[in-house]
Amino acid sequence: MYRSRTAPAGVWMGPLPAQAPAFQPRGDLRAGVDAARAEGRDVVLASADGRPGGVGTTQLAAWYAHQAVRDRADLVVWVDPTGPEAVMSAFAMAAALVGAPGRGETDPEEDARALLDWLNDTDRTWLIVFDGITDPEQVAEWWPQRHSPTGWFLATTRLPGPIASSGRAATVEVGVFSAQESRAYFTARLAGVGGDAIDDVAARLGQLPLALSHAAAYMVNEGVDCREYLVRLADQSPDQDAVAAGVSLAAEAANGQEPVGLALPLLRLAATLDPAAHPGAIWDAPEVARYLADQCTATGGPEYVDSAEAARAAAVLQAYGLLSVDPMNPIWTVRMHGDTAAAVRAATPTTVHRAAAQAAADAVLRIWPDPDDYPDGAAYVAVLRGNAAVLAGQEGDPLWHPEGHELLFRAGMSLSMAELHDAAERYWRMLVDGGERVLGPEHDDVLGARRHVATAMVGQGRADEALPLLRRLVASLTEANGERDETTLSALEHLAVAATASGQTREGVQVAERLVAGRNAVDGPQDEKTLKASWILATCYRFDGRPDDAITSIQPVVAGYSAMWGLEHPDTWAVRQMLAALRAESRAVGGTDPKAHSADA
Repeated sequence: MYRSRTAPAGVWMGPLPAQAPAFQPRGDLRAGVDAARAEGRDVVLASADGRPGGVGTTQLAAWYAHQAVRDRADLVVWVDPTGPEAVMSAFAMAAALVGAPGRGETDPEEDARALLDWLNDTDRTWLIVFDGITDPEQVAEWWPQRHSPTGWFLATTRLPGPIASSGRAATVEVGVFSAQESRAYFTARLAGVGGDAIDDVAARLGQLPLALSHAAAYMVNEGVDCREYLVRLADQSPDQDAVAAGVSLAAEAANGQEPVGLALPLLRLAATLDPAAHPGAIWDAPEVARYLADQCTATGGPEYVDSAEAARAAAVLQAYGLLSVDPMNPIWTVRMHGDTAAAVRAATPTTVHRAAAQAAADAVLRIWPDPDDYPDGAAYVAVLRGNAAVLAGQEGDPLWHPEGHELLFRAGMSLSMAELHDAAERYWRMLVDGGERVLGPEHDDVLGARRHVATAMVGQGRADEALPLLRRLVASLTEANGERDETTLSALEHLAVAATASGQTREGVQVAERLVAGRNAVDGPQDEKTLKASWILATCYRFDGRPDDAITSIQPVVAGYSAMWGLEHPDTWAVRQMLAALRAESRAVGGTDPKAHSADA
């Protein structure tokens, strides 16, 4: 979160991009946006004619966001909705910033919904920007049917068709620059030294704003005019599009600047991370320094790379328009256009891409806070989850060689432990798909990811759907590792819970009995894991209508927890309460537990 120096009354948060040099006002497009606003409608800026991107939707949205900051709006939120639970996390943090009633600061979803209520009722001014929607479901529940007239939603997307489920948003299609806009852009960026081929370069690049920005930065830094740029562009592969050719030229030139040989490896590493933003602390990690040194040594560059040299190389890359760095922003430090990153990855050899991705994953894992409980550091954790998801979904599955990288599972457990079940299910399913492609469906890492998919489904109240998945999982793990293996026992625990939750109480009891037998054999009767298994068995007995058996199962848990943690521990209190309730249930059905019928029961 950052307070605007020019708007002390307002607050903005998120990786709001800086306004691009020589920004073109796009008067006709802004007229369309302003007309929709005059009618009280939200706005979607969509790439026209199915173009993949680079037409300037983000920059136009950023102009409106910066204008809102200048106008002292009370709240401006910029969020990339593609990351796991990204919108919910941003809304939860924004709720705290504006003091939205109803927030509790213990449940991010509850706090996010408090912001929705605030947006509906407030008389304060606000702007919410969803930059880069790739799936309407990402924002559906966070884009309300109605909201206060003092603010609005602005979204960007490459998708065709309407995005806002409410239907209240007007779509403004954003195409490439006009020839006049391209000429104005080059004239401003090149300060009159572009020569007489400005129009030729613009036409060669299809008037695409992103490609023009790469070309302008290259010409400024290399001291060449448009005609020479065309000559050099012609030397690039004919298979490259305008963006890829420009990125290739710029990356080669940047790599030749001091510190020589460092810019390209750093660019390749940045391209594996979330283009929306990653923290600068990643570059300080020793794993990144080791990767950079290895890559530089292989090409005749420096043998040792420290964070200061990496920062110098990053400044070079920024000068060439390949990424942007805000060293004053510790959370959203580095941004990179998604198409620029894709062009870099496409031109990177597989082994180098894998090394870059694994170094990036090592660095993200190193800086991950422990614990990462909400709300402490919520913005930082959300950015780390987003970067982990981008790395996990990388083409070529670089984090699955030779087996699943630890970061894959750390990020998933972060979502699961936070009880963000929807996001957790999507994330774990992505891991299942990636792991199966590389390691096969029966690998332990893949089976573990499947278990977490099922657990997330149970957390959403979908135990019936999770049950077949867990049955197959237990069968696979039992066959591969045996009944007493830790992975099998963990899967049995989840199967017992899911079976009971879905009403299959007899099955739940049978599975829980297997679990307790396994825990006793492996860990011993007084181990914490065994006591937890007995608690699960007692719960299964209870739902199966067997209170006396449940009492028999819960009694050692009460004794064990009391000795282990004391009478005031929440878990001790919970099992004591359960024992008392079971005795009451036993009395009601004429059970045989002696204490259930004693005067002091």
